Amino acid sequence: MCKKPTLDEVEELFNFLQGQDFKSITKIDKPNLTADQAFSVIYVLQEGLGIIPDTYEKCSKCDTLFDSDSGGDNSESLIDVFIEAYGEDNNVKIPDKLWDTIRHKKGLPFEHYCEGCRDTNASILQDKVNSIIEKELSDYPKKTEGEQDDR
Repeated sequence: MCKKPTLDEVEELFNFLQGQDFKSITKIDKPNLTADQAFSVIYVLQEGLGIIPDTYEKCSKCDTLFDSDSGGDNSESLIDVFIEAYGEDNNVKIPDKLWDTIRHKKGLPFEHYCEGCRDTNASILQDKVNSIIEKELSDYPKKTEGEQDDR
């Protein structure tokens, strides 16, 4: 049985795919892929072949590899937190049918962030989420007299 590679070993493969030396192996032609292309190879080894743990991610901001079990975050989970916080801060219940609409609006891509980049990108993402929520809620039909409020 093969052991699963560590994050450091996967990072070394990631760097090799971008043209750097790999351990003591020097007599091979090194590829020269971009960070996105190199991570595509790692992704296939994760999801397609199950060779590399699928908790290893590439930061969308700085291209650093990180283990999502040990830190970092993704924009989808941050968006959920922001939607919930918006409702609590403004004493508003986000209607269930708008929840998914807000989460999947164009301009809110699914991205991964290492711990170092998470906070910087989180505040930008939060501003986008808040403006989308405000727009969506302003378009949401107001209750008529006698109708139950689902907000």
